[in-house]
Amino acid sequence: MLEEATDIAIRLFLEQGFEETTVDDLCAAMGLSRRSFFRYFKAKEDVVLLFIRDFGVQGCRIFTARPADEGLLPALRHSMDPFIEYVNAEPARTLALMRLIQGSPILRAGHLDRLDRWRAGLAAVIAERQGLPAADLSCGTIAAASMGVFNAVVQEWTNREGAVPLADLFDQAFDILATMA
Repeated sequence: MLEEATDIAIRLFLEQGFEETTVDDLCAAMGLSRRSFFRYFKAKEDVVLLFIRDFGVQGCRIFTARPADEGLLPALRHSMDPFIEYVNAEPARTLALMRLIQGSPILRAGHLDRLDRWRAGLAAVIAERQGLPAADLSCGTIAAASMGVFNAVVQEWTNREGAVPLADLFDQAFDILATMA
């Protein structure tokens, strides 16, 4: 249901614009009452942003499961794998979602909020892996750099219309980050 609702919403948002599309428009297109709509979604923007909710949790889980002797940056690169898998399975849909997000201040703010939550989770698991206090500046800095890579790569992938494999862009970006360290 949620995937179908998201597809309907994306189509409407692309046709009419995010800000111009009302909850009533979405309800009519989805065949839902307003009450049902708000049972599934807290707000209109959640229809678009719902897809990113689990990537932070999955990414932190993957990072934690990486071999202890693996460097931080390679482990962090692998923490992006759930998002890469999603994109590989749904490239056209993801491209449409990213265009919507980048074109709307409300969606962009919501997207950045979700990425900041992911960053906080990464900082915590980096601290645990390194045996450092959770508030250690180095852990927060590395996590923030990783999310900066995420943002830069997704922007580049979107700008290139998905023509370059996302995994290749992540590999390149983390290599760049490694050479800067």
